[in-house]
Amino acid sequence: EKWGHASPFRRAIEDGIVNPKKMLSVGIKGPLNTPDDLNFAKDNGVTILTYADIKRLGTKPIEKFVKSLAATPAYITFDIDVVDPAFAPGTGTPCPGGFTSAEALGLLRTLRGVNVIGADVVEVLPDRDVSGITAFLAAHVMFEVLAMDAAR
Repeated sequence: EKWGHASPFRRAIEDGIVNPKKMLSVGIKGPLNTPDDLNFAKDNGVTILTYADIKRLGTKPIEKFVKSLAATPAYITFDIDVVDPAFAPGTGTPCPGGFTSAEALGLLRTLRGVNVIGADVVEVLPDRDVSGITAFLAAHVMFEVLAMDAAR
């Protein structure tokens, strides 16, 4: 997730719609637009776990965050570019070195118990998805979110 000037998350935080201390961003990788791209998020208490953090620490920080939410209503947004372009090439910002599709689905499953009130999948570009695997993964991500909500 980019935290640039026009980020909708930044606006939601600034307008008091979203509590940044209840936000978790997982899987950031690759180059940023500026060295300060993530400062707004960090300065406002957003929990950020990079791809490297997850590879080093595993899912324990996610599980701890989920437990801290308790019954807090949660919105899940899944940016498909967190997945390596070998598994999801149909995105506007492909960056090598991301999660496999299996790893991404496994990470979603660590959110079990979250009180999901809404969700989306972003950055799927059909014109770049020549094989259709990105769209298929995006559909499966939404299936996982719906199953998570149903299980709760």
